[in-house]
Amino acid sequence: MRQIAEHDHSEPDAINIGVGGSQYHTGAQLTFGQHASVNATQCPGQKTRAASFSVISPLFEAKNAPKTPHGSGEKNYQADPWCGYMQEQKKAGCDGVLFSINGAITPAGERGVNEATFNAFLKPFALRVCEAMQGMTRILHVHGTHIDMKRVLNYPAEVFRMSDRLAGNPRLAQWREMTDKCLMSGINEARIQERSLLKIREEMWDAFKQAGKNNFIIAPGCTSSAADPAAHTAVQCDRAVGK
Repeated sequence: MRQIAEHDHSEPDAINIGVGGSQYHTGAQLTFGQHASVNATQCPGQKTRAASFSVISPLFEAKNAPKTPHGSGEKNYQADPWCGYMQEQKKAGCDGVLFSINGAITPAGERGVNEATFNAFLKPFALRVCEAMQGMTRILHVHGTHIDMKRVLNYPAEVFRMSDRLAGNPRLAQWREMTDKCLMSGINEARIQERSLLKIREEMWDAFKQAGKNNFIIAPGCTSSAADPAAHTAVQCDRAVGK
């Protein structure tokens, strides 16, 4: 798998991401496409280069869903703009996509859906989009809490990312028992600011114990705040490159 980004040892917060978005309205789906470029510098003993990736996140509202679902045996027209967008990303030389989905959230969680709704609407849509990403590194962000990881284990993706530290979610060890694919998580994104550097390091070591050192990317489970102290960001990046 190609590396998406590396960290500059000389500047703890040197990863520079520029984002510009576009919006598409496709019936029940409100989609966001964001382009991001990452400036990477050389780490000792590692070959690095600038990489680019795309970040997309679908929003699904059951009350606005089509009356007739597009099942796995039919064409899911809701996915057409997304699939076309993925083809354009490939043409532009995009290295990877972080695809955020809500489909694994069970009714116990916010935005959760039951199995029937998942199978009728969300799964066929997400599978088509994932298939359209083939050739790029696909990071599937399994968003939310009270998620059922079995819903997404067969999705064609190279990396699974999830908030393993949040209440109601499977832990990394459980994910590792179910798949040998690359996992991306380990840090509680909701508590970075309030914790000491020592506690963050301890959490990261625990993540490696659960997931192993192979096929694992240490990272916050979801979006972390831009207000996180630079020192807290630095300790996460330093551990990610082996310091």
